[in-house]
Amino acid sequence: LLLSLSAPLPHRPMSIILRLRMFSDEDDCFLRDYEIPADCTLSDLYDLIVDDLRYRKEGPVSFFTADEAWNKQREFAAERTAGDSGRQPDTMHDTRLSDVIRRLGNRLVYRFDPLAERAYYLETIEALQPQPGERYPRVMFSNGEAPDQFDPEKPTGNRSIFDEAMDDFSEFAGNDSYGDDE
Repeated sequence: LLLSLSAPLPHRPMSIILRLRMFSDEDDCFLRDYEIPADCTLSDLYDLIVDDLRYRKEGPVSFFTADEAWNKQREFAAERTAGDSGRQPDTMHDTRLSDVIRRLGNRLVYRFDPLAERAYYLETIEALQPQPGERYPRVMFSNGEAPDQFDPEKPTGNRSIFDEAMDDFSEFAGNDSYGDDE
């Protein structure tokens, strides 16, 4: 069956929405939850991440599938170049999320700085039906500032969850009495 260019395309329902949780090993306070259709490409996910983190689109970035211990497996590069193994990796443009994410718990590593081996870690935490009237992809949850794209030593200003919780107890600091009457 051939469709002419003037004929309307048949209505295709939106695919399953994947919720991916992204975190960093550089800052325990950084966390993002993204929702993105499973039929989007890894390049679409890259665009979402870069836009959300306000990073510049530069450098040889890659996604990798990962096992339960976050060991990198199959590489998906932004452009065709020789990969770590010397063979041509698949590209992010040619690979749909549904090609690499098959079930909850599947993991991806997004390496944004190959020289310093800096990366973000994504895990599939939910598969949802698209909600009418919602636009995808989207950021569902955001906590903390992202580590600097170029300087891993630059502080983010994020505070640990422990420090924030302990602020509630600061009123007791320096007070050694425990209800003793004077």
